[in-house]
Amino acid sequence: MDIIFDAHSNLMNRQMNKIAEKNKVDFRLHWSMGDPHELERQVPRLKLVDIVPILASPELIEGISKGSRTKRIGGKMLAHLGFYKKLIIHCRYRF
Repeated sequence: MDIIFDAHSNLMNRQMNKIAEKNKVDFRLHWSMGDPHELERQVPRLKLVDIVPILASPELIEGISKGSRTKRIGGKMLAHLGFYKKLIIHCRYRF
């Protein structure tokens, strides 16, 4: 059986919570995932099968590339930065 979900990094949660507070939106993100392997340590039968960095996905980069020259260059640069790739990840675990 597979479990698939998206997870935010600590940095992404902090930024989203700041934006929500600034815009007076009534929500808070409380859970984040720093190390996807941490769940494996907490649940011995659970195995990490796949991690996909959402913000560096080819589909997103392609969409950005249809924008202005500045967006295209910025999108391509961000896609190669380690911290940016880890802001939102798509995780698949298997029992």
